[in-house]
Amino acid sequence: MTKEEMEKLLPSNWPAKWEEVDRYAKDGQVALSLAHINPDPENEPGVSIIKQGFGIAVAMPSLKPEKFDFVGHINIVGYSDKQTAKQFFESYQTIPTQGLSAPTPGTSMNIPLGDLVKAFAPQEMIKEFESVLEKGKKELAQSGAKIEKGKYLGEEALFVIGGNNEKVVEAVLIDKFIISGNLLMSDGLDPGNKKIHAIKCKKRSEHPPCSTLEAEGFVYREEVEEINRSIFLKIQGKDMPEYLVFDGQKLLWYRNDKLFGSWEAISGPYGKGPLPPGEYRVCNLRRRFDNRGMFDPDGFGWCTDLKYLSGKTDRTDLEIHPDGGIGGTKGCVGIKGNTRDLYELLKAYFGQKNEILLNVKYSEEEKK
Repeated sequence: MTKEEMEKLLPSNWPAKWEEVDRYAKDGQVALSLAHINPDPENEPGVSIIKQGFGIAVAMPSLKPEKFDFVGHINIVGYSDKQTAKQFFESYQTIPTQGLSAPTPGTSMNIPLGDLVKAFAPQEMIKEFESVLEKGKKELAQSGAKIEKGKYLGEEALFVIGGNNEKVVEAVLIDKFIISGNLLMSDGLDPGNKKIHAIKCKKRSEHPPCSTLEAEGFVYREEVEEINRSIFLKIQGKDMPEYLVFDGQKLLWYRNDKLFGSWEAISGPYGKGPLPPGEYRVCNLRRRFDNRGMFDPDGFGWCTDLKYLSGKTDRTDLEIHPDGGIGGTKGCVGIKGNTRDLYELLKAYFGQKNEILLNVKYSEEEKK
């Protein structure tokens, strides 16, 4: 597959608290680094950002470590057909355990790896290769770790199982692609409902934990699983969930990760200012006849509710509605101009589903 085809295997949009910090692509391979924004940089240590792709690991000092609390890497390799991909996938298990006696991946016959190496490699390289593989076999056996097949998010996967029975995803096979990287190791993260103290809690020693990882905006297991699901869906060419994006100037509607519609919009500057960045659940579409501030120029009024999903907020009555009356809102998303087309699209969508995700992401210029 070409470089351009490989890049299309990755979604173009990520959750609000995640930032794509690096991407490499070449024919047959693409690698990506995603960083989670630290919700408490003053008290929680950050992590160094490492550029990691195609066997290269280089520090990225231009990115401030305190900005992020987790960095995940994902690597996708494409093969010519499913059979070849499966052979290389199985080699993740056979070569560490069988060494040179393991079948050679990418061949139509079960030729032992050792026979192929001895036929083409210099004698010194053969000895070095044998030594490295034998050392790896011994270390794996001594550690008590095993490599076993299983399922990760419904897909065929290989797991490294440690002596304490902890499972770590090593690779996932989808069609003719092998996916690897530490972003797959979501099982090692705590769930979103893990109890912690709120970031702003000033009485931590006086009561039990009063919040959760999800509520405070820290990275958690289910969030990473959803990112991996979106990558798997993209690789499989399946329909991806539709979603909305508000960037401070426009409301954007994405269908199958492609821009489907765009409407000029505004949030703020009244009340407590613009809608806080993060993720929102959009639901409860309804007509409005009682508030001209929610009427478009044709006198057509409607609104939807917004439920904040990215932690806690003191903002209430957040909605999407036409930007009627004096331009601007008290934090809602106000749609400029005629809005009946957007209303009809939302009505059709909500006729089949209960909600749609809104991702609020402002550019650095919009934040000022």
